Amino acid sequence: MYGSWNKDSSYPWCLTECRKRTIAALCNCLPFTLIPNANDTTCTPEHLICLAKHREKFLYYYPGKDADFKSLTKERQDSQQCQHCMPDCTRDWYTTVPFRIKHYFSKKFWTNKFS
Repeated sequence: MYGSWNKDSSYPWCLTECRKRTIAALCNCLPFTLIPNANDTTCTPEHLICLAKHREKFLYYYPGKDADFKSLTKERQDSQQCQHCMPDCTRDWYTTVPFRIKHYFSKKFWTNKFS
């Protein structure tokens, strides 16, 4: 229904699929931004109340297995359970920082200094 996940799928894809399942379970629809399948119900303005009510839950993920559950009761309630999604430990990740350099070209720069 919400796509397939296997060990070759990426971590972000798995989290997106988990978010789709959570939204569908709570609000019985999927926002168009999550690209619902043909048989899924796309959210309409009538669903906005439900989406707004649970928006905090859609932002956070359930604490891991080793978390201190006594002190994280609120976090456990207000989060998605995507424990089957595992980080991509074997993939290479590269970070880039785009920037611009201003070029100050002028006629003096290109003139022949010997003439």
